[in-house]
Amino acid sequence: MTTHDTPAVRIVARRDGFRRMGIAHSAAPVDHPAGTFSADEIRALEAEPELIITVDPTPTPGSGGASSTGEAPPDPDAHRAARIAAAVAVLDPAIKKDWTRGGKPLTTAVERDTGLKDVSGAERDTAWAIIRRAVERHAPKPDAGDGGGKEDPAKKDPEAGKDAD
Repeated sequence: MTTHDTPAVRIVARRDGFRRMGIAHSAAPVDHPAGTFSADEIRALEAEPELIITVDPTPTPGSGGASSTGEAPPDPDAHRAARIAAAVAVLDPAIKKDWTRGGKPLTTAVERDTGLKDVSGAERDTAWAIIRRAVERHAPKPDAGDGGGKEDPAKKDPEAGKDAD
């Protein structure tokens, strides 16, 4: 796949101004048109825990879609799902009015931030599950050999706890 055949990408930085690949990324969603990044660059961006990446699988004219290859067109709702996931990813947990008591984003908050109408609970739940998995995948893992995160001072410094001579 050449660069001009790569999909559009929406990028949201967890910290405004975070720099990767020579770009200062915004905490607000920024859409990059198809062909902006190579496939390798998209994989690198997806691996960056400070960025939330949503890849739009919808082909653009000349990008090898159904019209030039005879393949079936992609799901027409894929772009909608990507927009919903991007909106869910940037909702602020501190803004309680945007969340249910059960800890899920409100569909009305997703509709407000995407401009979409009639976002279903199922669409929201799918997006929420994707975002939670992405966050878990990029969360720091506790060191398996550290006894559950508690540090034993004697292991760190064998002289710790001994009386001075």
